[in-house]
Amino acid sequence: MSRWTHAPAPRFATRRDPDFQSEGAAIARVAAMLGKPLMPWQRLVVDVATERDDAGRYRYPKVLVTVPRQSGKTTLMLPLNLHRIIDRPGILALFSAQTGKEAADRMLEMQLLLRNSPLMRAYRDRFELKRGAGKVSITYHGRDADGNELPESRMQMFSTPDNVHGTHPHLVSLDEIWKHSELAGIELAGAITPAQATLDGDSQWWNVSTMGTANSAYMNGLIEDGRAGAPGLAYFEWSLPDGLDAYDPASWDFHPALGNTITIDFLEHEASAGLGLKQPGEWMRAFMNRLTIAEDPVIDPADVEATEAEPAEVPSRRKLTVVYEVAPGSESAWVGAVWRDSTGKACVRTLHAAPGIAWLQPLLTSISSQWMPAQIACDDGGENRHVTADLERAGVEVTTVGYRDYSTSCAGLLSLFRSHELAHDGSRSIVDAAARLVLDTAGTDGIKFSRKRSPGSVAGLIGTAVGIWAHDHQDKPIGAPVIRF
Repeated sequence: MSRWTHAPAPRFATRRDPDFQSEGAAIARVAAMLGKPLMPWQRLVVDVATERDDAGRYRYPKVLVTVPRQSGKTTLMLPLNLHRIIDRPGILALFSAQTGKEAADRMLEMQLLLRNSPLMRAYRDRFELKRGAGKVSITYHGRDADGNELPESRMQMFSTPDNVHGTHPHLVSLDEIWKHSELAGIELAGAITPAQATLDGDSQWWNVSTMGTANSAYMNGLIEDGRAGAPGLAYFEWSLPDGLDAYDPASWDFHPALGNTITIDFLEHEASAGLGLKQPGEWMRAFMNRLTIAEDPVIDPADVEATEAEPAEVPSRRKLTVVYEVAPGSESAWVGAVWRDSTGKACVRTLHAAPGIAWLQPLLTSISSQWMPAQIACDDGGENRHVTADLERAGVEVTTVGYRDYSTSCAGLLSLFRSHELAHDGSRSIVDAAARLVLDTAGTDGIKFSRKRSPGSVAGLIGTAVGIWAHDHQDKPIGAPVIRF
């Protein structure tokens, strides 16, 4: 009888087909001999993912498992790999992680778990544990029914795809693949797929990880395939359901290890005083297992939500600052209106946001002639300049914000979010930009919003920052030029 009590259903999972044999029970026996019996979520995964057809071929050559942090990835991967090297004499199982160092650390962790287990005590003469720079391994020396030595099997780490070339691994398992870029995924596939090509259905490639960010292109592609039910891929996901409060303990029942190997007290501490307080984006990614746009959002999502509000009043159009910002590559543009209400709170409303920029100059020209706003403004950088030049040739006066003032405007907007002295309209152009924002340094001490490094357009946020600065400084006198000899 299992000692575990918590068995939440996965959010997504490939279904078990009882018409096929599975290695799940055998892997579970190995886990029990390690002193780490499989939790219900782990047992579900191995039961389904190791289904084999009548010819002995794995139904799922590729497996993706995504679970929150502290769910028990190590206590899944070790019995899986041990079963494989015990069951098949002469095979190679390869293991890696996001870096060579991380791979070595995880392998050493698995070695320690094995070394201190009942399995090691019962079969001490069968296992050989090696450790060294980039060469951590577990070797199994099997014997047949008559006591004769069988070819040794080995589980070993690898650091780069180059280490896979020339091998024929029956099992490849990768930990925390969310760190891999699209290029890294292509390089891994280019090494692993040919290496397993000659094994005629007797090999698998396992990927186990928490969710990633918008930059986790390799993993995100697998998730998309898994959710769509792509053939040959077994997919399993435990994550916070849509619409639930990530900080409410009542929402955490989805966590597959809750009540089994982690406690509600642990998560409550992390939510209120640990990661959830210090890095809200990482809390969502790591413990709620939800894809985030940035690894650690610069702007707290709670501040973005708190500053979404209807303005106390809207002034006449002639008192507005209208601001525009063009996204990199002129892929899209954003136009907004900025003002201060009677309490001094900065207010911003998205007027229009759309792909391309063919619409931008006609719209701004129309606003200039019909609304006659206090000013039309933009940052004097990025791809705004040619739009500004076209507008000025058409007789539209534009207030441009220079490099130093751009940095100041960015810092100012961050401060407004944190102090809740901002009222925005909750448009996706602002909310999504706040979630994906990445900062660059500006000079020795300043910061600025990065157009190029942010994973997606942040035009709405840049426009908001610049617009507020320009609005606040529209009456600032310009000093007479200084001529130096």
